[in-house]
Amino acid sequence: MKAKFKDFISKLSDTEIEKLLYDFRVFIDEYREMLIIEQANRVVSYSSFEPEESDFITDEQNEFEETPLLDFMTTARIMEDISLLSAEDTLATLNGLKNLKEQVSVSQLDFEIICFKIEACEAHLGELAEQADMNSQRKTLVCHICGVEVDTGAFFCDNCGNRL
Repeated sequence: MKAKFKDFISKLSDTEIEKLLYDFRVFIDEYREMLIIEQANRVVSYSSFEPEESDFITDEQNEFEETPLLDFMTTARIMEDISLLSAEDTLATLNGLKNLKEQVSVSQLDFEIICFKIEACEAHLGELAEQADMNSQRKTLVCHICGVEVDTGAFFCDNCGNRL
């Protein structure tokens, strides 16, 4: 089967390959979006589910096995969403989540989601602080010909090509 695909691909023109790659990327993006929406719908339907006392596993039943409620796609989506936030928005989100965590009336799944989002916000704030620290340590020179800032280790100006 692989040989047939290799033979087929070897006969394609550059334009056909570019078109097929574009179509493939579009398909993957649309498929990914549908999966994320389905995952989000499931999380919403799970969070509206009101379990009865007998639905919970007791400590005795759960002594050797711990089943996480959050799956990979949910955690990945949360991490992606939080990574797009600015430092101010991340801090505001973190404070709001910590207040929300104190509420007693959330389901077990919602509680795990809140806890994971808090961890993700704290990690993102750490990353932002680290980036800010690295940027403050980065030294630059100013080209005496065009006035553009250039990294200290550069031998030539990126803008005008002048030797520094």
